[in-house]
Amino acid sequence: MSITFAAHGMLFGTWATLIPLVKERLRLSPGVLGVALICGAVGGVIAMQLAPRAMRVIGPPTLQRTAMLLGCLMLPVAVMAPGAWRLGGALLLMGAGIGTVDLVMNAQAVQVEARMGRPVMSGLHGLWSLGALLGAAIGALLLTLLPPPWQATLLAGTAFVAVLLVSGVMLPMQDDARPRQAAKAPRLLLRPVLILTGAMMGLAFGIEGALLDWSAIFLREYHHVAKAAAGLGYAAFAGATLGGRLCGDRVRARLGDRTVLAGVTLGGGCLGVAVLAPVAWLSVLGFALTGLALCNAAPILFNVAGRLGADLGSAGSTRAVGGVVTLAYAGVMAAPPLIGLVAQQSSLAAALGLVACMALLLGAAAFTLPARVASGS
Repeated sequence: MSITFAAHGMLFGTWATLIPLVKERLRLSPGVLGVALICGAVGGVIAMQLAPRAMRVIGPPTLQRTAMLLGCLMLPVAVMAPGAWRLGGALLLMGAGIGTVDLVMNAQAVQVEARMGRPVMSGLHGLWSLGALLGAAIGALLLTLLPPPWQATLLAGTAFVAVLLVSGVMLPMQDDARPRQAAKAPRLLLRPVLILTGAMMGLAFGIEGALLDWSAIFLREYHHVAKAAAGLGYAAFAGATLGGRLCGDRVRARLGDRTVLAGVTLGGGCLGVAVLAPVAWLSVLGFALTGLALCNAAPILFNVAGRLGADLGSAGSTRAVGGVVTLAYAGVMAAPPLIGLVAQQSSLAAALGLVACMALLLGAAAFTLPARVASGS
């Protein structure tokens, strides 16, 4: 499972280095690029509605392998897309694949943490960040040696082989809830606390997605860095996120999940520094500090969702995680076109300032979670 998290992150990091090149090659405006990017989130949301049933029918390992293959195949297709419409179509299918893998691996991680009785989710997401960092760093290096389609094919193929080798070692789905509890399953996704958790996850994913999609473009257009160096903004964000998540389980155990979530407000200020910085290295530092503040938000919220569905067994936890991830991808769906629209009407700096406000809102929302699910116990 650790390798799956890392391979999934590698796809995201690789794509981050390629977005500016695709934008320049197709001569896309910020608004059109934002609409194309939303297709990936749309594909993820659609696939997540079907994934829980598919998991029960064919099993988590087969579903994970199939979905990962789809996501990896579509990455080079997106890079070679001849126009905005075909780019959107490729991203729709890529989003469906990697979104399904996202759901499966996090549902598995919730079960693992519950069985171990101690926090492990931050560490697993730390490996996701490691994969994203490697994807961005190696991807940027390979762009100096290989054409973009070959770079995308090589790294996507590596990610798929890694998942293929380890996907057979997974926990089975277990419908271990009592019949009376199972009757509550349809109402699970309507619980206000779960909707709140999903909305907070939407903010977290929206912020991460915004930096994935736009940080390289920001460095390229505002600070005029070289093409190969444009990915350093996201690499810094991913690297700081990695460090924070590797320490995150100990920090969560000591401070509690609510306190750690509230610290996301600091990320809003750090992102403001990145946007207003007069030199590129200061922007990169701001992106890194944003990642450090935001790093444990997603692991905590995934675990909160799992605890909310735990009384319905592992199937209930999977259903709760699926509902939260769906709302999270809705946040990712809203972020790219919103940022693209603001960037087109005003500036990309103003759009990233809006993302900083999202971080402030996420940190403030931590205090609205009930203590029984936000205690980190």
